[in-house]
Amino acid sequence: MVVASGIAPPSIFSTFDMLSTSGGMGTVVIDPATDSVIGDIPVGGRPGPIAIEDGAAWVGNGADRTVVRIDLRSRSVVKSFGPSQAPVSLTAGPDVAWIGNGFDGTLSRILTGYDQLSAPLFPGLRRWVARGGHLGWGPVGRTR
Repeated sequence: MVVASGIAPPSIFSTFDMLSTSGGMGTVVIDPATDSVIGDIPVGGRPGPIAIEDGAAWVGNGADRTVVRIDLRSRSVVKSFGPSQAPVSLTAGPDVAWIGNGFDGTLSRILTGYDQLSAPLFPGLRRWVARGGHLGWGPVGRTR
């Protein structure tokens, strides 16, 4: 069962699919040319959203409320972060990964160059969108 997926640069490997493995505790790396599993990376309980940027895969884990960073070259977990709630969405860009926390409307930010996780922030009654690690938001409804 596919939980989430993302595309990595072809120089590393072409497809990185997040699949439930035995016990639902990891990710598998799939070679798109052969459709075969070429690696298994344990990441914690109930893997979910994934974002790929700057040679890293960011994987959210709902059961243990973590976000892990996987180095795509070594295919190993290099860092684990503990946001305030279960991560339900992720996006990443140069030097930053954004986490959508639980269902309370807050965001957390990881400054990747410093391995620093921010406290949750509430962007207010605004719609927000993240693309390529850049976050923007605007007021809900009409503006004057």
